[in-house]
Amino acid sequence: MAKTIRRSSASTTTNFCDLPESVLLHILSFLPIKDAVTTSSLSKAWRYLWAHSPTLRFHQPLITPDPTAIDGWIFSSFVHQVLHRHHQSNLQSLHIQFDYANQALAPHIDTWILIAARNNIRELHLDLSGDWRDDHNSHNPRYNLPLSFLRSVPISVLKISRCNLVPAGGAPFRFLRTLFLSDVELTDETVSGLIDGCQELENLTLESCYGIKHLKISSMRLKDLAIKFYRGKNSLVEIDAPNLASFCCMHYIADEFRFKDMLSLVNAFVHFEHEAECFHSWRNIVKFLSHVRNLTTWNWWGEERYTGMFFEDVFPGSLPQTGEVLEKLFPGSLPQLKTGEFLEKFFPGSLPRLTTSDFFEKFFPGCLPSLKVFKISAFRGTENELELVKFLLKHGMALEEVIFDPNDKYGFTDQPPPEFLAERFQEVRAFPRYSSHTKILLL
Repeated sequence: MAKTIRRSSASTTTNFCDLPESVLLHILSFLPIKDAVTTSSLSKAWRYLWAHSPTLRFHQPLITPDPTAIDGWIFSSFVHQVLHRHHQSNLQSLHIQFDYANQALAPHIDTWILIAARNNIRELHLDLSGDWRDDHNSHNPRYNLPLSFLRSVPISVLKISRCNLVPAGGAPFRFLRTLFLSDVELTDETVSGLIDGCQELENLTLESCYGIKHLKISSMRLKDLAIKFYRGKNSLVEIDAPNLASFCCMHYIADEFRFKDMLSLVNAFVHFEHEAECFHSWRNIVKFLSHVRNLTTWNWWGEERYTGMFFEDVFPGSLPQTGEVLEKLFPGSLPQLKTGEFLEKFFPGSLPRLTTSDFFEKFFPGCLPSLKVFKISAFRGTENELELVKFLLKHGMALEEVIFDPNDKYGFTDQPPPEFLAERFQEVRAFPRYSSHTKILLL
């Protein structure tokens, strides 16, 4: 498609429809397919342009707003029509999201995947949970995805939700770099086989997957790992990923965690719900993260209703001083920690012992010599927050910034009046500092 420049005495402009075809196709790739098809009415130049789009996005609520509409047949028929009218040789990315409630549609899904495989697709997103992640679809059938369909496909991104995986012999994903599995039943052997067969895998997310007892992840190339929402009894997590740079664990409850050779880890996010059984998993993970540069964690140390229960559970028969507990939780004093982000839940003002400098001396022995940035999210101006900051300012040899963020994006606590926070902030500014170059910021 030729590019036409229309000139005027005042300026030079380019008509939107006169942009190069490659640019228009790139724009179309971001649209849901129903919107992309409607561009046919814009002009003759647009009439069949959508059929060359490298990306097709089928999102059921935008096509059939009623998730129960004839058990998905309307949606399935629409997908068939579009795929058969599309110039499939241009297809690089296929996104399908709908509520799989009728097992008779399985052959249709087979056909869609085979079309994608035949055209050497690069990305496949198959989400059969729909937009209605409620109890209504918990009894729906599950589609069995034959991995053999993708055996020789140079696919680099595979995202699957609410399917059963049918393993294939050999290594079907030689080029896969990103794997996302959500609400998928997995066995230990299936996980090991997938990882062993994905020699180029760099990003792995396991979310709400079940059936795993011993999650073993061993990979030389893995850079980003997220494990989320799992409860297992007699379960073990074992991770050996020397090039892992980012790790996320959200409410993944296991009896034991083992981490090996993770010295490349830069960013870690660890979050568990406020339940007694979660503390064991949280503690077992965090104690391995003493070398991480950026650590974001939620916990209950100052949560009065939980503290005694957790410590009594971890140290039966005695309730040691909080500082001793934290020394055991953080062996090595987190010497490499560069950035710490702590929520109001970290020190919510309910534990009087936190206001003593002796506590912080035990909590941060060695004064965290590498700590450069310290951030308190959901800042509420409590005495515990101020005492902690006073200690860090006094001893922070490398501390460059202390950041107070009163915004509570998690919605757990009420925000105090701005005037109160401003007064507390001024108090902090008057605290003595190890370095005069340390900045104190209120967002």
